[in-house]
Amino acid sequence: MKQFVFFLFLSICVSVSGANQNYEIIHNTPSVDWRGASPMGNGRLGLMVEGGAVDEVIHLNEDTLWSGEPVKHFDGVNCRENLGKVRELLFKGDHAGATALGQKTMLGEYNQCYLPMGQLKIHYEGIDKDDVKGYRRVLNLNRAVSTTEFVSDGVKYTREVFVSHPDEVVIVRLRSSKRNGLNVRIDLDSLLEHWNEVNNAGMLVMRGRAPVHADPHYLGKRVKYDDSKEKLGMRFATVVKAGVLDGKVVRDGKGLRVVGASECVIRLAARTSFNGFDKSPSQEGKDSLKLAVNDQAKVSGLGYDDLLASHIKDYAELYDRVVIELGDAKKSGLAVSDRVGKKYVDGADPDLDELFYQFGRYLLISSSRLGSQPANLQGIWSYKINPSWSSNWTINCNTEFNYIGSGASGLGELNEPFLRMIEEGTVDGGKVAKSWYGSEGWVIHHNQDLWRSAMPVGGNVLWATFPLGGTWCVVELYDQWRFDGDLKNLKRIHRLQRGNVAFWLDQLVKHPTSGEFVSSPDVYFENVGTKKSGEKVVLCSGPISSTILIRQLFVDYIASCDKLGKVGDGLAVKAREMLGKMAKIEIGKDGEIRQWHENFDDDWREGDATQLLVMVGAIYSDQIHPRLTPELADSLLKMIERRELGMRGEGSWRAAFPANTYARLGRGDRSKAVIGATYRKWVNPNLTTGFIQSDWQIDCNLGLMGAMQECLIQSHGGEVVLLPALPSEWSKSGHVKGMRARGGFEFDFEWVDGRVTKWAVRGKGKVKVRVNGVVEEVMGD
Repeated sequence: MKQFVFFLFLSICVSVSGANQNYEIIHNTPSVDWRGASPMGNGRLGLMVEGGAVDEVIHLNEDTLWSGEPVKHFDGVNCRENLGKVRELLFKGDHAGATALGQKTMLGEYNQCYLPMGQLKIHYEGIDKDDVKGYRRVLNLNRAVSTTEFVSDGVKYTREVFVSHPDEVVIVRLRSSKRNGLNVRIDLDSLLEHWNEVNNAGMLVMRGRAPVHADPHYLGKRVKYDDSKEKLGMRFATVVKAGVLDGKVVRDGKGLRVVGASECVIRLAARTSFNGFDKSPSQEGKDSLKLAVNDQAKVSGLGYDDLLASHIKDYAELYDRVVIELGDAKKSGLAVSDRVGKKYVDGADPDLDELFYQFGRYLLISSSRLGSQPANLQGIWSYKINPSWSSNWTINCNTEFNYIGSGASGLGELNEPFLRMIEEGTVDGGKVAKSWYGSEGWVIHHNQDLWRSAMPVGGNVLWATFPLGGTWCVVELYDQWRFDGDLKNLKRIHRLQRGNVAFWLDQLVKHPTSGEFVSSPDVYFENVGTKKSGEKVVLCSGPISSTILIRQLFVDYIASCDKLGKVGDGLAVKAREMLGKMAKIEIGKDGEIRQWHENFDDDWREGDATQLLVMVGAIYSDQIHPRLTPELADSLLKMIERRELGMRGEGSWRAAFPANTYARLGRGDRSKAVIGATYRKWVNPNLTTGFIQSDWQIDCNLGLMGAMQECLIQSHGGEVVLLPALPSEWSKSGHVKGMRARGGFEFDFEWVDGRVTKWAVRGKGKVKVRVNGVVEEVMGD
């Protein structure tokens, strides 16, 4: 009774604002390149709106437009026949020999590439670009609408753009303050092979096809179209219809012309022939043109206001779930270019932190929806035929960071495409387990594309033979499931766990020296170790990061069996037994966590490893935890501090890893310092985040969004902690509404001078909550 009264009081007195402030990404000039354009999307369709005055270019993506076709299973007989030899060489200490043999026998073929569909081009006639004044472009995150305004010769022109998820179309409204003052030409273009026409219904149609192969950026610019009778490759179609209140729309060659209008609404629909990861898009594909025309027909009777209202209602239902305020420096009206780079000052712009956080949630909503593909390396946005790292799903950390903040930010259902991708990957993953490794279950390595090949790709065993990609994804999917507890999804995740547990029970082997069971052969996250003799180590046995992930997989599988009532499950019994035989996390002579299992003697130097995948023990599990395992936590903290990880502004996963780890270890100022370094070096004019050889790598945006949440609320280790790692920059005052915790709980809380002053919890059952250092067990409402 006492606990109930306590909670009731908290629920009544909390006064957290129930609405998000208006968050806008503002530009005072048109974008000069793709990095300044405004990203928009509905999960399937992606736009980058450049915001030109006289010439507007809107880049268009569709999430199933990829090079290639389904690939037949690539038989790994070479790998299977040599696997024992590679292990034997590793156990003898001949790492160079093992790596050389692995390079010959353990590689497959490169993934295909995510491709751009094209550009919608709008040219304003009769406007002198030198006469443009009062330019302003705003991406409103609360409404997911981009607005561009400018004045020429005393006439104000306004352009609004949004992508509707419920209606599956792109909407562009053009307006002129002068009656009949709108004269524009509308065209479609593409870097891919395409054909344009204006059909009998007055719609501008672009049809095209994708290459049967495209190389990733690091192999050059090779693109191959199939000229055989079958003409293999994805088909696509884009259909544009323009309507005016006054004036007229006329055919103009292979484009449209709007003449003498005051307002014009452009509706764009786009589809591909994709019919599933295992079906040929050319021989068994859908009719992309028919689908796009049907999308147009479905919205033909709807006005602009109706389309906008349904779009905002659908989007806001997700976006409005979380409110955050970290302070106010009165800079919210400034352009992003005036707030990042050399102009960013630590602690001077908490509004930017709020904007960056909500922008992360906006990006996830825009690039991952029920039924869509998951967010890839650039979310859903790409403009190159040979994009950086194929713009695929790199599952040796990048994809995992895309979804690390989904549960706590109230967007757990957006994980569904991620879950479905791994489910589809297990089809080939089961074949790879059998034909490459001679094992039961399934395995997926470090890359995935639309066609869901699970083998190691081409290139170098240093990254390609990472056998923990699928394991890591399943560990994260289960962890994110804990935020909402949907039993239907648990059953799907459980099936994935079961197959991967079976694989690892077959593949873990007893190390002849230590007597512990380890993964072998394996790689330590693209790190090259060095022996004192100078011998380089690529392939290895039992890197501790792999042990952490496999151990977490087993623990999670046992827990899911319990939740689903599968008492006495035979695989769970074997997994529990194996947990006692596996290698442990240990601290070496130098005070650092041993990153390789094999450094059991003095013939090893591991100081070369700067990409510390051992951080997974703190981020994706409780195996390294300040309260539960303080010695390990202290050792890990010293490791990342000594290497100054993230402090130089390194972008992508190189920022997401340390920012999340610092937060998990209770070092909020260090986590915020990583974010600040990112603002100074890697944030583009549109608030996206760049990386080496890439215009944008979205795992930095989404990974840092997750780190911000970890500074404010944590729910691992058996309790919920409010303000576990509050940066001093945010400590004066602030509030949060709607952030989630594992167990299905939702929290509102406020703070002043670093201490929680009011809080409330919603959810079913009891939960332990640590507030200002005191633990209370309360009931959710």
